[in-house]
Amino acid sequence: MEITSIKYINMHKNWHRRLFMKLLLRSSGHKVFRCPGVRYDAKNNAHNRYMKNGLHSSPDYVVKDRLEGIIGCWIAHSHALEDVCEQSGITVVLEDDFVCQSNFFENALRMVNTFERDFDIILFDTWGTGPLKIHKISDNIYSPRYHSYPYYGGTHCLFVNNARISKILEAKLNFPVLDYDGFLLGTGKLETYVFFTGQCASRMIGSDINLSNKLKYDLLGILICSLPNALKERTTKFKRYFSMPLEMEDGCLSEEVISSFEGYYEFSEREKINIGITIKNGQLTLVQPWDGREVAFQPMSEFEFISSSEIFVLKFSKDESGRVINLLINNTELLHKNNNYKVVRRKKIELLPNALKKFEGKYYFEQNDTMVIQITAMDGYLFFKQLWNEIELDFVAVSELEFFDRNNPLLNVRFIQDKEGSIIQIGAFFDAVIFTKLSNLEPIS
Repeated sequence: MEITSIKYINMHKNWHRRLFMKLLLRSSGHKVFRCPGVRYDAKNNAHNRYMKNGLHSSPDYVVKDRLEGIIGCWIAHSHALEDVCEQSGITVVLEDDFVCQSNFFENALRMVNTFERDFDIILFDTWGTGPLKIHKISDNIYSPRYHSYPYYGGTHCLFVNNARISKILEAKLNFPVLDYDGFLLGTGKLETYVFFTGQCASRMIGSDINLSNKLKYDLLGILICSLPNALKERTTKFKRYFSMPLEMEDGCLSEEVISSFEGYYEFSEREKINIGITIKNGQLTLVQPWDGREVAFQPMSEFEFISSSEIFVLKFSKDESGRVINLLINNTELLHKNNNYKVVRRKKIELLPNALKKFEGKYYFEQNDTMVIQITAMDGYLFFKQLWNEIELDFVAVSELEFFDRNNPLLNVRFIQDKEGSIIQIGAFFDAVIFTKLSNLEPIS
């Protein structure tokens, strides 16, 4: 069997997840399609056709904050399969909290093709207790106690047998709506299996099913979103797939080896934006200069490291002389070592109130116009308020058009003028993030 396409389900509002999925899947070698996520609307007849059998009778489904999300997820997974024309092969359906290693699809497909049973759907690397975690033989085998069953959950990665799609859709239409993983794993309506690779997972970024789970994003988060947040913590299993080189003792590299990676690395597609690599407490540590955030890493091999908490994967490369020259983050984001980088401590200047007044107004993020910043001129500084999450920042001037955050000097913005000298945009992080000024005639989200 071959993978005929990869589809990922993504809500329109979640532009940051959409960007991540594009980066993650662009090197998969397969056709990739986005399937719009669904928020259930009882007034929408197209939605109600999936509700002809109502909701499952379990009392868990009366929680109002989850109801629309549960039904929407159910519908979105049906939409992802309804336009599949192929009668053979596999359609991979992902949710936008999915993340994986670069060779996951190749290895997962190999597992499927060596599987000797017919199947409708295979779930990969579900969360839960795992296949054997809570099973054990009693100390007294003649009096077994505490019999238990493992539980599984998560539909972030499904391998769907194209030949069975009509069966799957019909089974869903003739069954009450419930959590999709509960339907796949708990009803016996489909031939469903769970495979574990240790090479994919769901990211801990919040659920679209629960309306009360409101994520907050700020100026820093907008930039960080394009750096894959990577796997949930599964380091023990993850490390089994990497061989330990001779320089490693008990899974550790010497400080001398780690020190060769120290320095600053510049994004290849975002000049002037650098991250720092240093040693802290004997561990390789990534430092984000713009906010001081630190992430510690453990070695997987001589050149590869994995974070113990958020699971970024770093891979360093050297030139012929043995000098470290590049850093690859999660096989998607390439950075070059910048031996000339120096942290610049800027000094503020005073601008007159009239000079600050021209910056006032509302500015929207071009990739998501619901994210609006309100700027107000105060006594000697600019007051930024991020209207989508109520975060407030104070910026002071270093030139007539450049400002930095008073509490974080490495967070900088630059105002952009048109030919007439009117302010039209803000560029943050050396113009990697652009906010456009709303005119008085434009509607405000």
